[in-house]
Order: sequence, then structure tokens, then C-alpha cells
Amino acid sequence: MPYLKACLKESMRLSPSVPFTSRTLDKDTVLGDYSIPKGTVLMINSHALGANEEYFEHSNLFKPERWLRESRPINPFAHVPFGIGKRMCIGRRLAELQLQLALCWVVRDYEVVATDCEPVDAIHSGLLVPNRELPVAFIRR
Repeated sequence: MPYLKACLKESMRLSPSVPFTSRTLDKDTVLGDYSIPKGTVLMINSHALGANEEYFEHSNLFKPERWLRESRPINPFAHVPFGIGKRMCIGRRLAELQLQLALCWVVRDYEVVATDCEPVDAIHSGLLVPNRELPVAFIRR
């Protein structure tokens, strides 16, 4: 089960369904050398965080092992697929559990195979969506 969870985290790191999280400042804030006034909307680009080599070595590769305890620790603010802080997604744990359960059922009942080796690019439209049909086939076990 730890490897399955790591696969899901790695998948969400590479292709977060919602690539941005936004917050409206409720007070004037200083961030580094910048003074940011109350009411400003800040956006966290979780897609860019997941692709940042500073946080994820070989960030373009699917490496679930990076999430296992033996690996070097990951900055908790570098992976925020459900948002962060007091306004993070209230359904996070339920969503993670449902994803784990669904994936268990799929791999139990099907062999999942790629039907081609061409990369699938993402279309940025508020959500990340594939630019073509996914090249995947499910073969009943």
C-alpha cells in the first residue's frame, strides 16, 4: 500500500487536476522584499512547484520512490494538490482514500497497458486536461 500511495502522490505532483490555488490577503503583508497590500490575490502554481528541480530531482520523471520514507525528505510546501493551510480542501482525506481504493480495484481486475509511447500534453484551462485521448487499454485479468 505505501507504494500505491506514492504512485498517487507522484501522479498528482506531475499532473495536478487543479494547477493553481489562490488566496486573497486579509491584511497588508511583506513577502521577502515586497510589500503586498490587503485585498491582493496571490496564486500558488502547484504545477510549477511539482516541476521545480530545487524540490524534485529529475522532476520530469515519474519516480514514486521519492515519496517513500527511505528517500530524502520533501518540502511539505512543494506539493499542495489539495491546497494548504486552514482553507485546504476539507475532503482531502476522503478523496485520497477513494483514489487509493479505486486504483486497488483497477489493478486487481485489469492489466493496464500503454497503447503508444507518445507523450500526452496538458491543456491549461483552469484544470489540467489531456490534449488527446489517453493511450491506455484495460485488459481484464
